[in-house]
Amino acid sequence: MVRCWRRRWMILVVSGMGFLGQVLFAVARPRSPAGDWLIGQGGAVVRIEPCMSTKKSGLCGYIVGIILTSGRPTPMAWNGSSQCGFLLLKVHHPDAASGAWRGRIVNPHSGHAYGVALHVSTGGRLAVRGYLGLPLLGETQYWKPYVLPVPRDCRIASGNSAGRLRS
Repeated sequence: MVRCWRRRWMILVVSGMGFLGQVLFAVARPRSPAGDWLIGQGGAVVRIEPCMSTKKSGLCGYIVGIILTSGRPTPMAWNGSSQCGFLLLKVHHPDAASGAWRGRIVNPHSGHAYGVALHVSTGGRLAVRGYLGLPLLGETQYWKPYVLPVPRDCRIASGNSAGRLRS
C-alpha cells in the first residue's frame, strides 16, 4: 500500500515538473512581431513577414498601406521610388537575453539607416526602438496591430484607418 502511494506521488511530481517546464518555455519564448502594424503616428501600415529575397532567415517590414486624404499622390521615398512596398526594416532572430528582434530600419524620406530593436509588449503593441549606435541613444514608438485587408494600391482613406485597429 505504501509503495502504491509513493508511485502515485512520484508520477504526480514528475508530471507537474513537466508541465512547469512547458509553461516556463512558453513564457521565455518572445512573440514574433510578424503581422500588419499601424505605425506610431498613424500614417502608414507596415507588414512584417519572413524575408523572401535573402538566404538568411529573418523578418522584413514593408510599407503596404499609406493613409492619404483624397487626391493626394502616393509619397515618394528618398531614392525616387514609391513608398508603397518600401523595405522599411529587417530584423534577425530574437536576442536570447532580452527577447528583442534586432536589425536595421531605414527612414524612407532620407535613406538614413538606424539600428532597431522590436518586441511585442504585454498589451499587444509593437515597441519599435530606433537608435544610432547604442539602444540607449534612441527613441521608442509603439505600433498598433492592424487587422483588416490593405488595398492593393496601398492607399487607405484617412477616415478609414481607426476602424481597422485591434485593441
